[in-house]
Amino acid sequence: KQMVEFGLKVVREAGTRMPKRAGKLHVMLEFMAVKRLRKNRSKEEIVSQSESHDEKLVKVCSFLSSIGTASFFRDDPNLLFLSHLRVLKLSLTHRGPCMHTSVGWATYGVLLTALGDFDGAFGAGQLAEKMAKRFNNDYISTFVLVNVSDFLVPLRCPVQQGVDNFLTYFGKGIESGNLAFSCSCGALYVFVYYVSGLPLQPLLNDCGTIRRHFMKRNENTMRFNLIINIQTATSMAGTEADPFAFDCVIDEVKEELRDAAENRNVMALLTYWGMRATLFYTLDPDDKRTHHTFH
Repeated sequence: KQMVEFGLKVVREAGTRMPKRAGKLHVMLEFMAVKRLRKNRSKEEIVSQSESHDEKLVKVCSFLSSIGTASFFRDDPNLLFLSHLRVLKLSLTHRGPCMHTSVGWATYGVLLTALGDFDGAFGAGQLAEKMAKRFNNDYISTFVLVNVSDFLVPLRCPVQQGVDNFLTYFGKGIESGNLAFSCSCGALYVFVYYVSGLPLQPLLNDCGTIRRHFMKRNENTMRFNLIINIQTATSMAGTEADPFAFDCVIDEVKEELRDAAENRNVMALLTYWGMRATLFYTLDPDDKRTHHTFH
């Protein structure tokens, strides 16, 4: 919360207007503005546009990008979309793109997906990926590529195509210090790999490497989600005596769930109980532990 408030103060002082509380109307107005700016401009024209050297603009885009990402963890989708769309609008209306522009394209693509424009969303994902590679910033690319591979690539390509990207940017996220979205990449790698029907043993080998980076409990809100996915894959592979135990990977389950509840980390709670229920139902839908978990 403090980070968001500080970021909003900075961008306002820099001359960028932002509402006290972002609503759906703000998001849709920003979306329409971006759509108008995007119209009649080819991907090649957008990608080849000269980089912005306006330091003030780049600073504002940096703060807006961070505000949007922080809003994701605060469960404030309106501010997330508004902040990232503003990055994109500033890049399109001013003196060219900067390293944060790829974040705007990725979020724009996710919004287009929600509105049913799958072709436009896939195209936005391609622009996000090209911009991310152009500026070659692993910290930002980890956020961008996880969203592109998760939400946008599967619109027109086999879901398996995103598997390698998730593992690649898991490593890049660790190296660049973007631990939150590194964890997200790891969790998606495990999940997509499994649902794609690929063999489990290579996945478990990778899981061992992934897990070693996040053995200890910390403040990372995405880490628990990652561990849950690894636990599910391990249990599904039948490598533990009692897969219903669901605890060979997750240490201190009660403490983890208590922390998630205290921090209102709804995503972690839903992931834990959802994955556990899915696993138990797959193992034995009639087992009393399955019924208890669904309850």
